[in-house]
Amino acid sequence: MKKAIAFLLLLVFILQTFYASAFTVWFYANRKAIAQKHCINKNRPGLKCDGKCFLKMKMQQTEQHQDEEAPLHVKQQLEGSPFTPVADTPALLIPLNASSYNSGYRSFYQYRHSPSIFHPPLKA
Repeated sequence: MKKAIAFLLLLVFILQTFYASAFTVWFYANRKAIAQKHCINKNRPGLKCDGKCFLKMKMQQTEQHQDEEAPLHVKQQLEGSPFTPVADTPALLIPLNASSYNSGYRSFYQYRHSPSIFHPPLKA
C-alpha cells in the first residue's frame, strides 16, 4: 500500500514538473493537426505560424495557473537560528581597511573539552 501511494505521488510530481516539456513534445508531434484546428493565424499563411500561437497561449495559461497556486509570501522560519544578528547594519557599511572583521552575528556555540573522556589510548 505504501509503495502504491509513493508511486502515485511520484507520478503526480513528475507530471507537474514536466508538463510544459511534455506539452511541447506533443505539440511538435501533432503540429499539422494543431495548425489546422487551433491556429489563430490560419487565415494569414504569410506569418508561417503553424500553430505556434496555440503553443504560446497554452504556455501562458500554464504559467498563470502556476502563479495562482504559488504562495504570495514566504513562510517565516519558526525555528531559531544558530546565529543571531547583533545589529541591523548592512555589510556595506563596514570599512574595508578595518583591522578586525566583525560579522554582525553572535555565535552561541560553546566548546567544552573534557580530557578525562577524550584522550589517546595509553601504551602499556
